[in-house]
Amino acid sequence: PSRQKLFSMFSFSAPVFYLYFRLLLLSFSFFFFFLMIRRPPRSTLSSSSAASDVYKRQGFLSPAFSSFKALEDECALRQRFWLVYWVVYSCFCTVECFLEPLLYFVPFYYPIKLGFLIWLFYPQTKGAETIYNSVLKDLIKPYVEAIDGGLEHASKSAKDAMNSASAAVAAQASGMVGKEQVKKDD
Repeated sequence: PSRQKLFSMFSFSAPVFYLYFRLLLLSFSFFFFFLMIRRPPRSTLSSSSAASDVYKRQGFLSPAFSSFKALEDECALRQRFWLVYWVVYSCFCTVECFLEPLLYFVPFYYPIKLGFLIWLFYPQTKGAETIYNSVLKDLIKPYVEAIDGGLEHASKSAKDAMNSASAAVAAQASGMVGKEQVKKDD
């Protein structure tokens, strides 16, 4: 067979071929993108590096102990300092939770995070106070009443659900009393 006949079954017009080729490349691109962005196992994110363990100690345990000491000293300024730190830290953890799959690919993320957390609670820099006053205070303050209302509603709903569940369990249990089956030994 001639070469022309052999390749005649693969004859595409140029625009159709490019369309299929581009679709093929696009599908491979999406496949490798989702393969790459796939969330790694939790163990590799949280405990793979020494910086992660240091961050846990410095970002959580040290401020927790300092907060305990501030509560025992009953110094209002020190208590406010640590309350502001915990508000900023909780907002940071919330944002980090959503961005964790992307932050995994940031080089030197744990040392950067450690430096940021130390900057937050170091008394000379007062980083938490800076972030609270410049960003969080204005961001959260308009929604305080709505958040309180939502928390109150959720608390009431949970309490009602627990009451109805306990009533249903009590009704089931009282209906079963005296109806046990006695096993006969043969």
